[in-house]
Amino acid sequence: MINLTRTVLPNQELLVYQSPAPTKEIGWLTSLDWSGNDAYLGLGIDQPGVPTPGYFTFIGAHITGAVLPPPSGWYLTRYYQPNPLRTIGFYSLSVITSAYPLPYYGPVRLYVSLRPGTTEPYATGSLYALEIVIQDRNLFVTDLRKVYYGRWAPLMDFIGHIPLLRTFTKKFAELQIPFEEKEIIEPPGVAR
Repeated sequence: MINLTRTVLPNQELLVYQSPAPTKEIGWLTSLDWSGNDAYLGLGIDQPGVPTPGYFTFIGAHITGAVLPPPSGWYLTRYYQPNPLRTIGFYSLSVITSAYPLPYYGPVRLYVSLRPGTTEPYATGSLYALEIVIQDRNLFVTDLRKVYYGRWAPLMDFIGHIPLLRTFTKKFAELQIPFEEKEIIEPPGVAR
């Protein structure tokens, strides 16, 4: 869990968080809430193995119309700019990755920057994020399957409908991390 507040000057890039680097582990940045007092305050997320999209800014979300929660992605939750000639106000956005997870390998870095276009001498932002670091791959995949599919988890495995879990297991194989399914998969209706 990450919870921090930082103040940044115009055109300054500030590294605000770097998770400790696991040796050969995979993680998942599950959700992130970002609030600030300037429309041009940007948050950069650098996840190894995931293309870096640049900085998420409140004005960028407002211009693109990202105002409704998607299955995965970023969206604007609050945009209050009392004076249209100044960029100061109250802004908030969320990033969620629940439907289409983007696993990473190595340390996640979060950067804050006050992008060009601001009318203010500085800006302050608050960040709250949830991050999962996978230490036991078998237990993680088993539990994740149960969370997503409930009692239908064995059926979903039996018919091969596991796109979410395939994302993680594929990443294990790409990074040459040993992974084997230890749970016995049975079709539904089999008595134990």
